[in-house]
Amino acid sequence: MTKRVFYLDNLKIILTMQVILFHVAIVFGGAGEFIISAPTQASESLQVILTGFLAYSQSYFMGLFFTISAFFSYKSIKKKGKQSFIKGKVKRLFIPVLLYYFIVSPLIFIIKDLAYYGLKISEVTIRFNMGAIWFMLVLFIFDVLFAKLIYRESAFERGFPKSRYLLFLVALVTVITFVVRVFYPVGYFLPIVGFQPAHIPQYIFAYSLGVLFSKHDWLTHLKSKKYEYLTLLLIPLLLAMAYVIRLMVYEFNDITYAFGGFSIYQLLYSFFDQVMYLVMTLSLLSIFQKYLNKTSPVLKSLSSNAFGAYMVHSFVIVMIVIVLKYFSLSHMLGFLVTSILAISLSFALGRYIK
Repeated sequence: MTKRVFYLDNLKIILTMQVILFHVAIVFGGAGEFIISAPTQASESLQVILTGFLAYSQSYFMGLFFTISAFFSYKSIKKKGKQSFIKGKVKRLFIPVLLYYFIVSPLIFIIKDLAYYGLKISEVTIRFNMGAIWFMLVLFIFDVLFAKLIYRESAFERGFPKSRYLLFLVALVTVITFVVRVFYPVGYFLPIVGFQPAHIPQYIFAYSLGVLFSKHDWLTHLKSKKYEYLTLLLIPLLLAMAYVIRLMVYEFNDITYAFGGFSIYQLLYSFFDQVMYLVMTLSLLSIFQKYLNKTSPVLKSLSSNAFGAYMVHSFVIVMIVIVLKYFSLSHMLGFLVTSILAISLSFALGRYIK
C-alpha cells in the first residue's frame, strides 16, 4: 500500500498543477469562463493554443481526479465503516464547500470589483460562486451515495477487464454523454452547484473505475508496458481533434457547434472525451507506478498541500491578475508570470488550509 501512495500522490500533484494552469489559460484567452480575465488581449494564435490545451485537459484530468479519489474512498470506508466515513467527508469536503461558497467567493468578487474595476463600495454587489470547488461537492455526493447505497463487503475478486470490455464501456459512456449534451451542452453550468451535466457521465464512470481499481487491486495489472505505450495514441487523437476543429471553423466559424445539440460533431467530441480519459488514465497510472513511485521531502510537502492548493488557487489567480494590472507586461509575459506565481503561491498557501 505504501508504494502505491507515492505514485498516486505524485500524480495528484501534477493534476493539481494542471487545474491551476487550466484556469490561468482561461484568464489569458482560452475558451471558457473564470472569475476574472487578463487586462491585455491574447493574439488569435495564442487563443487557439490555449483553447486546445483546455480541450485536451478537460477531456480527462477531472475524471482522473475522481478515479484517484474513489480509490482512496474505498480504502477509507472499508477501514472506518460507513458512518465514520461519511462524517469524515462532511468535515473534509462539505464544510469547506460551504465556507468557500458563502465566505471566500463573495470576498473574491468584492476585491475584484474594488481593486480591478475601481467600483465604489456602494456599487459592489454580493455574489456567490462555486467555482472550482464544484469538484469537492460532486465528490462528496458520490462518496455519500456510494457509502449509503452501493458499498458492500465482499471477498469476491474480479480479474482486470479485457480491452473489448473497456471499449464497450467507452462506447456506452459516449452514447450517454451524447444524449446529455443534446439537452445540456458543454459550458452550461447548473445554478448554485456550479458543475456541468455534460461531463457527469464520465465522472460517474471514472469514480466507479477508481472503486474497482481499489477493490480488486487492479493497479498492479497496469505495470505492463502495453499501458505505457497507450500514450502513443495521443498523437493521432489530438491530430483528429485538430482536424475536426478545422472543419467546424471552416463550415460554421464556431467550435461550440460540437458542444451540444444533435450533430455528428457533438458525437465525435463526446467520443474524444471518453477515449482520452481511458488512454490518459491507464497510461499515466502505469507510467507513474513504474517510474515515479518514490518520494522526497519536496514531493511529500507538495502532496500534503495539494488539497489546500486546489481550494485557494482561484483566489490566488484573481489576486495575481489584479496586481499585474499595474505592471506593463506583455500578454505572453503576463501569462507566464501568472502561471508560475499561481502554482507557487497556491501550494505555499495550501499548507495553511489543510
